[in-house]
Amino acid sequence: MPELLQNSLSSTPMDANQRDLAAADAEGHLARLYAPTDAEPWYRSLIRNIRETIHPPQLPPLQVTSKPVAVKEIWGLYGRDKKSNAMSLAIHVGVVVLLFTVASSKAVQQMAKNVIPLISPDIAPYIPKMAEQKNQMQGGGGGGDR
Repeated sequence: MPELLQNSLSSTPMDANQRDLAAADAEGHLARLYAPTDAEPWYRSLIRNIRETIHPPQLPPLQVTSKPVAVKEIWGLYGRDKKSNAMSLAIHVGVVVLLFTVASSKAVQQMAKNVIPLISPDIAPYIPKMAEQKNQMQGGGGGGDR
């Protein structure tokens, strides 16, 4: 192979034997790239798949050789404890009561009244004042005679 590459890169022309070797090597390389064409047509595989869906082939019984293994409980290290449930409920209730207490404070309510809404602010002071114009017909439009 290195000789073929060396000969093909050299300025001297190749003789017939060298050209045949290079062509055979190229064909062999291309043959390795192509996928085999042993696939059945799509319509036959569609019919076969529908037939197997309606009437599946009978297979021999499955031979199972594995044994079940005991696994650890997935619900944490401590399991379900009534004390943990009560503590979680107490913490959640405490947070909700704290939020309502803070929200009902007079200082918080006063600050909430002073907030400028950003969703739909009143823009009337920022609209320029213009003189009122008359709504008269002025003609125009061209017509179809031109």
